[in-house]
Amino acid sequence: GSWNPSEPLIHISSFLTLPSRALLAVAILSHIPSNRCRLPPHHEKRPHKIAVSTTSAIAGDQWDNLDFGDIEKQLASELSDEDISGVLRCIDALNL
Repeated sequence: GSWNPSEPLIHISSFLTLPSRALLAVAILSHIPSNRCRLPPHHEKRPHKIAVSTTSAIAGDQWDNLDFGDIEKQLASELSDEDISGVLRCIDALNL
């Protein structure tokens, strides 16, 4: 198969705590309109599809529990409502 430039980032993120992985996914997607992990089909252009699939892989799918206590207190204290909303969308919290 061909080399995927996202693979190193996905591998490195596997060493982060789950909340940190979700925050990383949100940060990567911050340049996409509406800062969403799942874009409506009319917004899914090729670069966005790559970003969405990469950030889904980074965030992972093992979300039995979301505990922001697993991240640094300084960072946790600076999270905005928009940050937390982005995390919840990235982990597809509505369908857990």
